[in-house]
Amino acid sequence: MKYIGPKERVDAARSLETSTEDLAMLSTSDDIFVRAAVAQNPRAPIQVLNSFAERLLETEKDWEIAANLAENPKLQTETLLKLMKSVLKCSINISPRDYYSNRTIIAASRSDAANYEIMSMLSNPKYIPNFLRYKLLQIDSRQEFVKLLLKDPSEKIRKRASHVLK
Repeated sequence: MKYIGPKERVDAARSLETSTEDLAMLSTSDDIFVRAAVAQNPRAPIQVLNSFAERLLETEKDWEIAANLAENPKLQTETLLKLMKSVLKCSINISPRDYYSNRTIIAASRSDAANYEIMSMLSNPKYIPNFLRYKLLQIDSRQEFVKLLLKDPSEKIRKRASHVLK
């Protein structure tokens, strides 16, 4: 293997100088920190990002990769949509203490790749708990997103959305 130790693999996975071929190879590492660094690397191949997005989010490690993926500045809307579909399968059970799952949803909201369909997912009370929808309102003041939350079943969220639009 080209990168011997875990530190060397993480550094390579983070580096903008690493080739796309090496990033693809590093994305299969047994080390969570390496895979998470690849997910966040803007040079990672789209096939690698899509494979991360389509994984089931069963463990804290899966959520860590998902959070880094959502924070990738070069993330495309199609990949973020795939990630959100994975997120929505288990997002209603998220608690305020679930660091990586909260970080994933917040990063998705902030992403330039978040289109109206993704904003609709993020504002849906069927999938996203009240505390997170309220938090997203504090972070994301895009008109389309705030308008979606004006119809929220939670009075607290509707009031906050109304206040944000003023």
